[in-house]
Amino acid sequence: MRLDPAMSWRRSLGPYFAFVASAAVIVAALFAVRVVLLGLHAAHVDSVSDVLGVLVQGVRVDFASLSRLYFGPIVLFAVSRMLPPAWQAPIRWLCIVVATLITTLFVFFEAITPTYIVEYGTRPERKFFEYLDAPAELYGMLWHSYRLEVVIAIAATIGAAIAAFSVHRRWFEQTVDWRPGRLALSLPVVIVLLVVAGRSTFDGKPLHPGQVAFTNDLLLNNLALNSFFSAAYARYRMLEEVRPETLYGEMPRRSVRSIVGTHQEQRPISVPPERRNIVIILAESLGARYVASLGGRNLTPNLERLSHEGWWFERMYATGTRSVRGIEAVLSGFLPTPGRSIVRLVDSQTQFFTLATLLHEAGYRNGFFYGGNSDFDNMRGFTLSNGFDYVYDENAIEHGVFRSTYGYCDDDVFDAIHATLSAHPEQPNFIATLTSSNHQPFHFPVTEGDDYSPPLFTRDNAVRYADGALGRFIERARQADYWDHTIFLIVADHDARVADQTPGKSAAGATDIAKIFPLEGFHIPALILGGGIAPQRSGYIASQIDLPTTLLGLAGISGPHPMPGIDLTTVAADYVGRAIMQFADHQAHLEGDYLTVLRPSRPPLSGPVIDGKFVAHDDIAAQAHVEHALAYALWPGIVYRSGEYQLGTCAHGDAAAACTTSGSL
Repeated sequence: MRLDPAMSWRRSLGPYFAFVASAAVIVAALFAVRVVLLGLHAAHVDSVSDVLGVLVQGVRVDFASLSRLYFGPIVLFAVSRMLPPAWQAPIRWLCIVVATLITTLFVFFEAITPTYIVEYGTRPERKFFEYLDAPAELYGMLWHSYRLEVVIAIAATIGAAIAAFSVHRRWFEQTVDWRPGRLALSLPVVIVLLVVAGRSTFDGKPLHPGQVAFTNDLLLNNLALNSFFSAAYARYRMLEEVRPETLYGEMPRRSVRSIVGTHQEQRPISVPPERRNIVIILAESLGARYVASLGGRNLTPNLERLSHEGWWFERMYATGTRSVRGIEAVLSGFLPTPGRSIVRLVDSQTQFFTLATLLHEAGYRNGFFYGGNSDFDNMRGFTLSNGFDYVYDENAIEHGVFRSTYGYCDDDVFDAIHATLSAHPEQPNFIATLTSSNHQPFHFPVTEGDDYSPPLFTRDNAVRYADGALGRFIERARQADYWDHTIFLIVADHDARVADQTPGKSAAGATDIAKIFPLEGFHIPALILGGGIAPQRSGYIASQIDLPTTLLGLAGISGPHPMPGIDLTTVAADYVGRAIMQFADHQAHLEGDYLTVLRPSRPPLSGPVIDGKFVAHDDIAAQAHVEHALAYALWPGIVYRSGEYQLGTCAHGDAAAACTTSGSL
């Protein structure tokens, strides 16, 4: 008599059959997805070992994920087979539902992964959850920019749910029971196996992304994960808000403070006889890749023209990859962290330092302008709680020219700024704005004579429109009475698609920078112009955190502030500069042409950048750079938790005699 192989397996596995079968299908599917993703991102693959590393480590992650997820259902179902029949049916149905849900979640996260990688350079992580706090903006971006991808993901998820429910119901109903004695003996063994597989390591901590990193290429390490694991770990991290020292290592606080060198000079605020308006334009997603003179494409002719009329920074670097990072750096001078931006953190929603808090004490009226919903990313809450007098957003615009899913166009916002600056010339204004037209879904007004390449609503054309709107605003401002006493800062909040830096093949002993850290994805334009700003070009390294201190220097305003940025009006001719950047869990520190990258649970890398290649060193000189990088990584967490990042006490009317000492932060 010939045995049915399926029946043989069901008998051999008994109450565990359905879970083993489900796990086998999921692991095989995830393996296939990784193969496809490797093909789509083949530029990141240098050798067969890269492919094997992704696939082998991927299977490890998959088994660990499923062992954790199935632990409860497996134990519950096995125990239920030793209970009276009345208990068995409801527990079986519960396990069917749970197994179906698990399968559906895996399918959903893998279905959205290709698009997510294109947009953010990683599998789904914390940004996935942060965008859920703004469903309207999220829906608009997805539907208008990724409509087909959304439809495919939804269809795949629904189809997977239906199929998984049908299959799991059949598998669980086909369970072959074991004798109670055999089942009781097997259960402890199964529990031990699940615990070992779920931990996937005998180290102190269970499996986490840092433990499966096998290369210096961030994307390859990320492909070794599955997207459900990546998202779940990010969510766990968001709840835990892991401190930088747990990722990169410890350093005495005294040393951190000494290296960063910040202190608040206890002195009253000083302002010049004529206070100048300060206008900050945070240009959405305007990376150097779109600026010809910075090595990019020729999509910003107006900015190029203006660069010859003011102070142009040739090597300015963003601190992060999202607008909130640009806001915290340029408006607060705050350093980046691997966790959530301070724009969204609870303890920074009151008495947290921004330029507005200092300028308010100096007699300025402070406004934040945004064409869309300012509740997005908590911009309204953060600004109004920290020195800004008002927020002007889509709710204040009554007769705008054009409104897209993301809000009113840049021209409408610039119109409002121009009107504000013109209305009360005697009142010094501090205005900050975040543009939005160069944001998905890339909708903008089109007028007769505009020269856009088809298809119309693309990122390239959105950049062209944003550049045109900026040029029109500056030309109108130049003709206005306020021009001569206004300082304008134009700077990108971040680059678009930071990780979209295609690496080439590396020479012996060197690695492409993009393999370790997408450095060029942080290169952004920055320009200061206005009345009294002499044309000049600076070729040293600079960071977004240097801009607020530099603006205060240009405006002739001083006071007790905690910002670690450098006033670039005071640097020497041989200044080489430094920049601090954060990407996913990696922190980078660039000093001149020397790059240091801090990595979670792995040794840091440090060495020179030569002809676009990164050569890691482990000598004494490199160690000094590592210490600098670590200090700048740890410092923001220290001052945030201690509540020190505030306007100094002398700004609030302390006696002059009490404001003559300096106190180190």
